[in-house]
Amino acid sequence: MGTSFSCCNAQQLDSRFQVEEITKTGSVSKPGPTAKPFRTRKKKKKKLNLLELPVELLIPSLSRAYLIKRHFEAARILKSFRLSHRLIFTPLPTKPEIEKIESTLAPYSVKSINSKNLRFFPSTKLTEGGFYEGQWDIILQTQEGSGIMLYSDDSKFIGYFHDGKRNHQGRHIKMDGDIYEGEYNDNYMQGKGILYRNNGIVYTGDFEKNLESGYGTIEQLGKVVYVGSFLNGMKHGKGKLTMLDGNFYEGEFKSNTMDGYGKYVWTDGKEYMGQWKNNKPHGEGTYIWPDGRKYYGYYADGLRHGYGEFTWPDGREYKGSWAKGKMHGEGFYAFDDETGTRQSLKSSWINGKREKWL
Repeated sequence: MGTSFSCCNAQQLDSRFQVEEITKTGSVSKPGPTAKPFRTRKKKKKKLNLLELPVELLIPSLSRAYLIKRHFEAARILKSFRLSHRLIFTPLPTKPEIEKIESTLAPYSVKSINSKNLRFFPSTKLTEGGFYEGQWDIILQTQEGSGIMLYSDDSKFIGYFHDGKRNHQGRHIKMDGDIYEGEYNDNYMQGKGILYRNNGIVYTGDFEKNLESGYGTIEQLGKVVYVGSFLNGMKHGKGKLTMLDGNFYEGEFKSNTMDGYGKYVWTDGKEYMGQWKNNKPHGEGTYIWPDGRKYYGYYADGLRHGYGEFTWPDGREYKGSWAKGKMHGEGFYAFDDETGTRQSLKSSWINGKREKWL
């Protein structure tokens, strides 16, 4: 029985082997079930996790991602503006001359203003000319808040804007080398500020509509040369002007000239106190020399003219008429004679020389 079982098993195995063999050789015509084509499963790309990057790569990657997002957002908003401003995707094209001036100055920075209507846009070329990088009012479609402006004349402004105009505080650097730092209003230098001229003169004080107006000081070569009042960019009112040679004038000014009452002191000891006009003694005044000479009287265009009294150190005096800086006309000449007696004689003079006794 065990033998029969073995034969049966052998027969079954032979039949299975034959079926497998036929299947391999493909000689059986009976179709089997259709096999599905083999497909390669694509591996899903692993999403980049920036936090897994090393520190030296993390910061640049975050910066690039932020800049790309900011550029696209700015471009989308600018596209809806009335004027066709456009992003330039590069730093502001600052002129080398301006950069050279900036390198000599202390850093100047401004803070962004928080407002739901304000957006920061990268470097943008403006339709009306120039370039701007900073905050915009996306409702009014104009520069608002802090920013940097390059104007058509290549000058550079860093500061604050309101309604597209310089406002509040800022620094303006011009191609000719002039620099202003201070307060602004409606695009004008207005309020307190410092103006550095390209000739080395520095003004510190009040401004009104781009001009020195109010109280201020002028420095030249590191020395204060004027302290006083200004009007429309000129010395006007009371002030003190010190010359580079040490002489000084203290008194009234008009339209940048010594005009009115004032005192002028020379380094050699001479002094003049009196009326001035167009930078010259004009009117009534007193002139004193360090050796004791003294003149009191009237001046015209810087010269003794009209009635005047002149005193010499030895006691001599002349009281009378003057013309173009010289004794001219009639007057009294007083002196002490050889006996010490005081003499006062009326005389006639021509161009500083006595013509005759009267």
